[in-house]
Amino acid sequence: MTKWIKLHNDGEFDVVTAIGMLGASVKNCDDPIGLYGSGIKYAMAQALRQGISMKISDKGTLYTLTAVDTEFRGETFKNVSLKTKTGKIHKTGITTDFGKEDWNDSWFVFREFYSNCLDEGGTLEIVNGVQPSDSGVDVFLPYAEFKEIVDNIDDYFCPKDFKIKPGSGRVFKKGVWVGNLRKDPGLDFQNNTVEITETRTLNNYSAWRCLESRIECDADQEVLVALFNHPECWMEMSNLWLNGEPCNKHVHDALVEVFGSNYIICPDVDWIIKDAEEVYHRNPVLFPKDWNLPQNKVQTMNDLSQNIIFRDATPEEQKVIDRGIKALTWMNDVRRSDGLPYKLKIEDMNVRVLKTNENCGGLAKKGTPEIAINANVIEGDFTFFVETLMHESIHAISGEGDYTRGFAGYMERALAQLST
Repeated sequence: MTKWIKLHNDGEFDVVTAIGMLGASVKNCDDPIGLYGSGIKYAMAQALRQGISMKISDKGTLYTLTAVDTEFRGETFKNVSLKTKTGKIHKTGITTDFGKEDWNDSWFVFREFYSNCLDEGGTLEIVNGVQPSDSGVDVFLPYAEFKEIVDNIDDYFCPKDFKIKPGSGRVFKKGVWVGNLRKDPGLDFQNNTVEITETRTLNNYSAWRCLESRIECDADQEVLVALFNHPECWMEMSNLWLNGEPCNKHVHDALVEVFGSNYIICPDVDWIIKDAEEVYHRNPVLFPKDWNLPQNKVQTMNDLSQNIIFRDATPEEQKVIDRGIKALTWMNDVRRSDGLPYKLKIEDMNVRVLKTNENCGGLAKKGTPEIAINANVIEGDFTFFVETLMHESIHAISGEGDYTRGFAGYMERALAQLST
């Protein structure tokens, strides 16, 4: 026996009159899903186009959805109609062409009738054969056609108070799935202000803006972890605000969970990213530049530079520094690419001690004699200290940064000079 989906609503409802009134929407709830009085009509026309069987009963009187030919200006149209068991036809003014341009997904048919059922406080059950109720209104849809939807109903309908959770990019409005974002942000969410098309499917641009708003208002650590695991979607929300409640409570913990405790937020600048990895041994994270982050609760490259503290060398440290400078006096003979001498000499270096940030061996203010070397480096292996002092002195003398052609050129000329 054929299985049917039976959607039942209690109360009285003049089905014949209702299907012929386009734009009339009368619901017995405060926040109905359906508002326009057109969805059921679109769905019925679509069902006829796609050959989807449908039956409706009104207080036990059973009608079958059918189409009746109508001639108009030399052409034949098929009108959406209801036929009783006795063969009586109730023809509407709607043709089967209604919505043919874009009402083409069979999900639309189920969505309209089940949404109406929810608005009316109705029920859904799977039945063998068509069994009309003595009272109220029943809609019968073929189970085989909508099996995937009915068997996974929570993927298509959600509680109206649902806000956001890890998922696959599903978007809901008023408890009904209106589509998936083109890129999966790792989140499902609901927002009743998301714009929808004539087919009641999402406007992608509007959906991303609504997701931004939902994250800003309702994101916990689990939500942020899902977002941070989908960097391909970050630019879709380029102005995300994570600096308010409750996001700023969870951003750091979520970053640690996804990127590890050594994460560091960097601007998209090549040398800063390389410094984060090579100098600070941190895992660089590149967010869109306009994301607003809780500055006191996340680790940034700017924080590292602000937290660097210098001190003068102790007498013992100064002995090591002087010894290192003496070992590097050969640098005074290195010439610029134009053959002229550099203005600064190795003896000009003002070497101070870096007493914080153990990950950093040394720092230099390019083009000036100001250098800082980590205390641990000064106290450690002398050869490594000289390597560090030489590296930072090249920055100071040449005015070049790491990873530049000028920095490498200085070393090339120095090596060539030493070999002749």
